[in-house]
Amino acid sequence: MKTSSELADLIPHPVWTAGADGRVEFVNEPWRTATGMDASRAAGDGWIEAVHPEDRNAVRDLWKRRLRDGRPLEREARLRAADGTYRRFLLRGAPLRSGDGSPCGWIATWTDIEDVKRAQDALEERDRRKDEFIANLAIELRRPLAPIRSSLDILRIAGGTGAAADRAQSIMERQLATLVRLVDDLLEIPRSSGMPTELRRERVDLRAVIHVAVETSRPLIESAGHRLHVTVPPEPLTMSIDPVRVAQVISTLLGNAATFTPPGGEIWLTAQDEADDRVISVRDTGVGLAPEAIPSIFELFAPAERRHPVGQGSLGIGLALARSLVEKHGGRIEARSEGRGKGSEFVVRLPRLAERRSTPTAPPIAWSGIQGLRVLVVDDSRDSADSLGILLRHLGAETQVVYDGLSALEAMRGFQPAVVFLDIGMPGMDGYETARRIRSSPEGREISLVALTGWGQDEDRRRSKAEGFARHLLKPVDADALRAVLLSFEAPRREGAGGISR
Repeated sequence: MKTSSELADLIPHPVWTAGADGRVEFVNEPWRTATGMDASRAAGDGWIEAVHPEDRNAVRDLWKRRLRDGRPLEREARLRAADGTYRRFLLRGAPLRSGDGSPCGWIATWTDIEDVKRAQDALEERDRRKDEFIANLAIELRRPLAPIRSSLDILRIAGGTGAAADRAQSIMERQLATLVRLVDDLLEIPRSSGMPTELRRERVDLRAVIHVAVETSRPLIESAGHRLHVTVPPEPLTMSIDPVRVAQVISTLLGNAATFTPPGGEIWLTAQDEADDRVISVRDTGVGLAPEAIPSIFELFAPAERRHPVGQGSLGIGLALARSLVEKHGGRIEARSEGRGKGSEFVVRLPRLAERRSTPTAPPIAWSGIQGLRVLVVDDSRDSADSLGILLRHLGAETQVVYDGLSALEAMRGFQPAVVFLDIGMPGMDGYETARRIRSSPEGREISLVALTGWGQDEDRRRSKAEGFARHLLKPVDADALRAVLLSFEAPRREGAGGISR
């Protein structure tokens, strides 16, 4: 038969017992293991020395009150471990009563809740970051809308010609690009959260990828008056990478450097070989990073430690996505800074993998017009549909515009289009149902369907492909993208394919 102390040692939580006066008389083995405090040191009021100094007075005061009123006690407190670190525990104590109901002693348990509290803290911190992100999103989306509205007023008042109109058009183009970038960032959140991203590797010269990234970032850099210094080797840096994704990473780093560097700053972009890696570095003279911010700078919804008044058009998603893309290439990315106000450097290391042979791509089709190509536009947003129709006509297509699925089916019989740009998210008959009905009609079997939508995640693209769409375009679509799509459909017809290819 085990004694009461032996039974107490079998309890997985630290336990002590005290007399009616509140002085500790016994501690079990888990208490001694957790705190490194034996029975002699814990006896009497000695146990309180294991409590964190910041919690000690509150625990002592509560313990005295419960000794007077005889009620159970419960409180969180930190206990010092044998190695000097502290963990959070939940203290629960209850009186042991004699036959007449008066307290004759006490028993208290200490439950380790450190892991649970850390998980709760992480969730609360993530919620806080999301709240900050949403607030920042509202600000960043509103920022470009003001100059767009003002520019539209300028065009309305000044007319469509003259210096003022040219200036207004330039402003709207820049701010629209900002809005598109913000929406693109939002669409990239799932990829930043670990969802799979398919890499399309090609054998390319890294210098050409850097050139694309620089040209993409140049307007932002020049608008802030920064000086950009690019240093790359004279010899080719050929490697197997996804050129679009790597350019996206470099553009993100250049954009961050431009955003978080006060006007007139310096930015250095270098690429070189180091051992088995190709190393890309982006360094700036910007606001820098606090040492405590560096470990979390690549996390999604990380605190905006680098926020600065010159920054705009950024949601803090880019670095999380950049890390994801670099790691999918088998590489790594790191941030460096000597502190706030001392600039930052971001270093990307990509392994020099064995060259992969890529399937030769067909030479680009020379632009020779698409006159005579019948295109049907279907979108419940009249402004979107009408503006796209006008743009397609200027590109040379013969175009008809309708605003719902039923009208599209009617237009199929009379207009007989070769290509249909079809909005997915229409009310009533959505784009998928409309596509199925078009495909089932005799005149719809050889038609090329293009999904035109704001839904751009990988699952959306897979579904549109499964539903028979030849292309998946995200709104807004620029003229170059439209031209490329139409040319891809036009080429088989010019070659005598007997109709438009699916």
